[in-house]
Amino acid sequence: MVLLAVALSALAYGTLPAQSPAKPNILIILMDDMGWSDVSFRGGAISTPNIDRIAAEGAQLERFYVHNVCSPSRVALMTGKYPGRLGMTNGAIGPERYDGLPPEEFILPELLEQQGYSQRACIGKWHLGHSNIKYHPLRQGFSYFYGNYGGMLDYFVHRRRGKIDWHRNYKHCGDKGYTTELLANEAVRFIEDRDEASPFLLYMPFQAPHMPLQSTEQHLEQNGYDMSKGIYSDPSNENLDLQGRMPVKRKAREVGQGNSRRQTYGAMMTAADESIGRVLDCLKREGIEDNTIVIFFSDNGGWPIWGADNTPLRGGKLTNFEGGVRVPAAIRWPSVIPAGTKVNQLLAHVDIMPTLAAVSEAKARGDWDGQNMLPTILGDSSDEERILFLGKEGGGAIVGKRWKLLGDQLFDLENDASEKENVAGKFPDVFQEMSELRDQLMKEIEQPTIAREGFKLRENWEMPQ
Repeated sequence: MVLLAVALSALAYGTLPAQSPAKPNILIILMDDMGWSDVSFRGGAISTPNIDRIAAEGAQLERFYVHNVCSPSRVALMTGKYPGRLGMTNGAIGPERYDGLPPEEFILPELLEQQGYSQRACIGKWHLGHSNIKYHPLRQGFSYFYGNYGGMLDYFVHRRRGKIDWHRNYKHCGDKGYTTELLANEAVRFIEDRDEASPFLLYMPFQAPHMPLQSTEQHLEQNGYDMSKGIYSDPSNENLDLQGRMPVKRKAREVGQGNSRRQTYGAMMTAADESIGRVLDCLKREGIEDNTIVIFFSDNGGWPIWGADNTPLRGGKLTNFEGGVRVPAAIRWPSVIPAGTKVNQLLAHVDIMPTLAAVSEAKARGDWDGQNMLPTILGDSSDEERILFLGKEGGGAIVGKRWKLLGDQLFDLENDASEKENVAGKFPDVFQEMSELRDQLMKEIEQPTIAREGFKLRENWEMPQ
């Protein structure tokens, strides 16, 4: 079992590149439910010039994989481990869930704190537990938090289930405005007010462009909104308790909808791109962009029924087809990574922790599933086969350089990236070997999950002791 030996062996860790300067600042930009073709650097119709800057001025990661839903991907990013090892692949952490990222896990901000990163901000959507104060970002290694604990809240009044979910550190925050723009305001302030004596971590998990589909009039108009065509009918939004009213019976225009779902989604991407541009401009204005690593990707693939476009990939969010787990991604570090680099090797969310450990000169840990991405990005890695475990949905999925197994289907991604043809019958030996590997990894990685429903939200999403 050559593939099994590769998958279960220790991966080369790598070290900080010899030409790198002092420990860099770190900016992680995580989008939410963004489709494969929803950025213009991937050929999409939505203009995203600021996001494109990250890819053009650094490395475009052509095969970057995540989990197919948000909370598990965040677990992998923070821990370097597949979320199944922590029993956390049972979907997104909704308002009724009791569980969260286990506090005993050693996660990214804790590692960076040990390496001298005294400023570690989480500005955006946490989504890793809200039922107990032990899950709070400030109890998980961050030194500053601004944003929402849960997800899918109203972009204008910051409510979900009739309760406001907007916070600064431990306290409810009454800031007014469109959430995507508020996050940029806070990120710019954090950078400008930083202590220049030490590097910082700024983790920016946007809610955009996740539903509910809501945009500002300005960004709708930038995406072709025509008042004479009226507002698209979206009765499903009445179930979202927008602005905390039950039931919602207001005109769609009052909640930020345009002529169509796709147009509204595009306007949300425009707002996010402008916010990202403000943060990138701040790095340049402060004279620190050359030694700041910027990592950009989406937590899962787009959801076409809510406006996303994964063309030409098959499937979307909640599936293990490429459209659900392969996402646009880029990394920029001007002093180290040559502009215009393209990387075709497999990389993943579990690689963020080992990569930033190497960058910060921390020791590698033996329990990580990921590997340091920098040797691969800089062209110094071997071309050995790598197998990524994608999750249990659909019967379990794994992917390698050429082959992908999903349930009882085998796809040849080198010749069929859109997964149109199941070639299990044409390549029975490959199918058998991949199936055995998948089954063993399922047993090793997918630990039992426990139903933890029944939590009662407190006012303003307060986290109890």
